[in-house]
Amino acid sequence: MPIHPLFTEAPRQFADDFVGRVRTGTQLNGRPMALGSFRFTTGDPEVAVAISEEFGGTPNDWDTTGEDGIEVITEAMTIDIQMNSLKSEYLLWGRNGLIRSCDGITQNDGSDCYCKATYGSQKEWNAANKQGIACGPSVSATFKLSSLPDIGLWSFNSQSKTLANGDPSWKKDITTADEVFSQPITEVEAALTAAGIGAPATLRLVGVSYTTKAGQAVSFTKPVLTIAESVSA
Repeated sequence: MPIHPLFTEAPRQFADDFVGRVRTGTQLNGRPMALGSFRFTTGDPEVAVAISEEFGGTPNDWDTTGEDGIEVITEAMTIDIQMNSLKSEYLLWGRNGLIRSCDGITQNDGSDCYCKATYGSQKEWNAANKQGIACGPSVSATFKLSSLPDIGLWSFNSQSKTLANGDPSWKKDITTADEVFSQPITEVEAALTAAGIGAPATLRLVGVSYTTKAGQAVSFTKPVLTIAESVSA
C-alpha cells in the first residue's frame, strides 16, 4: 500500500523566516576558501533560480547539515540591499559552544574584556586568535535584496577583521576613485541607527593587493558594508 502524508503542513524551507545566507567563501576539500564573488545558499529551489537569474551562477546542491542545501556561486561582487539589522561583537567558540562574548570593553558576564587584559598588542591578539584561544570579531547582518525584496530576509556573517575594524584612518585621505575605503563597523552601525530599518545599503567584495616591505605580494578580497545615507554625511 502507498504511504499517506502524516501531516498536511509542509516543512519550512529555512528557519526563523530567513530565506538563506549570503557568503563570501566556500569549502574546497574540506578547507575554507575565499571567493571573489558572493555565494548564496538557500533551501528553496525557486529562490535559488531567482538568484541565478539576477546575479548569475548555477544552482547546485552542496554538502551541509543545515537547511540551506542549495548554493549559487554568483558573478556579483556588489549587491544592493535594504538593511534590517546589524550587530558586531567579539566571540570565542569552543567544542561545546560559546565560551565568551565581548564588546571589546566588557564581556557578556559583566567582567572586563579578557583579551585586552591578556594580550599586550594587536600582533599578540591576532596570533592567539589564529590558535583559537582568543576572541575574534563577528559581524552579523540581516537584509532584503533591493532587486528581489519579496523573496525575504537574508543573513550574512563575517569574521573579517577588516570589516570589523575598518581600514586604517590614514588610508581615507589617500584612497583613490578606484578604491573603496572601509569604515569601522561601529560607524556603519551608527549610520544604520540614524537611517532606520530598511535603509538602502551596499555590500561589496573588494579586491586588495599590495607588496610588503619584505617584497612579498599579498592579495585578498575584503567585504565592505556601506549605508547609503552615510555617503553624503
